Amino acid sequence: MKRLRCLTVILVLVLILSSTAVVQGLEISTDIKLDLERDTDENKTDDREKINLTLEEQFNFTTDGYLDLEIESDYEDDTDIGIHEAYINYYTRDIDWRLGKQEVSWGSAYKIKPTDYFSPNDVSDMHPLDEKFGVTGVKGIYYAPNGLEVTGIAIPDFEADEVEDGREAEVFKAATEERPTISDYTVQDADDLQLGVKVTKRRVNNFDLSFSAYHGRDNLPILDKKKTKNNLDPTAPKAFIKYPEVTKSGFDIIGDIDDMGIWLETAYSDYDDSQYDDIFETAVGIDYKFDSDLYLVGQWYNKEGRLSSEPKINAFNFYASKPVWNFHELEFTALYDTESDAYLLEPQFNYSIDDSIELQVGATYAHNEDDAGGMVSALAQDRLYTRLNIEF
Repeated sequence: MKRLRCLTVILVLVLILSSTAVVQGLEISTDIKLDLERDTDENKTDDREKINLTLEEQFNFTTDGYLDLEIESDYEDDTDIGIHEAYINYYTRDIDWRLGKQEVSWGSAYKIKPTDYFSPNDVSDMHPLDEKFGVTGVKGIYYAPNGLEVTGIAIPDFEADEVEDGREAEVFKAATEERPTISDYTVQDADDLQLGVKVTKRRVNNFDLSFSAYHGRDNLPILDKKKTKNNLDPTAPKAFIKYPEVTKSGFDIIGDIDDMGIWLETAYSDYDDSQYDDIFETAVGIDYKFDSDLYLVGQWYNKEGRLSSEPKINAFNFYASKPVWNFHELEFTALYDTESDAYLLEPQFNYSIDDSIELQVGATYAHNEDDAGGMVSALAQDRLYTRLNIEF
C-alpha cells in the first residue's frame, strides 16, 4: 500500500508537470517500466517500478537543457528519487559542449564495449547491458574539416557512490570467484579527475575509425584482500572494494562490407599499481538484416584477468530478432564463455499493445558449473520475467 500511494502521487505529479509543460513550452515525456522477476533457483519473486520523467527546453538557437528525473521503487518498499541525467548543451560553430550529469557511451561493439570507459552499467536492471548510470562532467566535440571529430571529456570526481546497495557484490560475480557479502567489505574512496579524448575519422572506405585514450579509475571494481590496520577487529571489513587507477588506449573501427555490418574494438589497460596485470580487451562482430527483417548479430569478446583470481573471459554472443504478426517481435540471446564453459539462453517476446505500450515476456537459463565466476554469472540467473513499458 505504501508503494501504491507513492506511485499514485508520482503519477499525479507527472500529469501536473505535463500540463505545466504545455503552457511553458517545455517538451516532456515519461517512461514507466514495471518489472516482475521470478528467480527459479531461489523460488522468490521480485518486482520493481521505475519512472523516468524527461524535460527538454530550447532556450535559444545555441543553448538547450535536458533533465531526466528517475523515481524507482522495489519489492522492499524502498522508493528512491534521483537525477539520472541533467545537462546543458551549448553549440558553437565548430564545437558542441555538454555540461552536467550525462551518460557517456563510447565504442561501436554490441553491448559490451572495450572503449566504453566512463558510465558503468546498472547490473541491478532486468537487462543490465542496456542501462547505464550518468556521470557528472563536461564534454566537448570539435568538428574538424574532412569528417574528423575530436571529443574530450573531463569528470572532476570518480563517482563510486553511484554503485551502491550491493551492486559491487553482483559485479564481482563477473570479476572473481569470490562471493563477498555486504558485511565483508567496504568501498574505498576513489575521488579523482577522469580524463578522456577520442579522435574519430568518418567515411574511410565506408568505415569510421576512432582512437581513444583515458586516464582515471577503472569502472569495474576489484577485490583487495590486503590486511588493514583494523584487521584484528572482528567487525572491520575483511577487504576493500577498489577501483584501480589506470591509463587506457583504444581503437575502434566500424563499417559495412556490402550489406553486412562489421566492427572491431580493442583497448589496452596499463594499471598504475604493479600488483595488477596490464590487459587487453577486444570485441569483434558482424550483423546482417535479411529481406524478411530477420536481424542477426554475432560477436566474440575477450578479456584477460587483472589478478590471478579474476578469470579470463573468452565469450561468444549471439542475438536474433524477427517481427511477428506485423507489430510484435521475437528476440533470442545466447552467450557462451569458453573459459568457464558457462552459457546463457534468453528468449523474449515483445507484444506491442499500441505505439506507446509494450509488454515483454521472457525467460533466462544460465548454466554455470559449480557457480564459477564469469560473465554469465554476473548477467543473470535462471528466471522468468515480464516488463510492461509505457511511454507518453
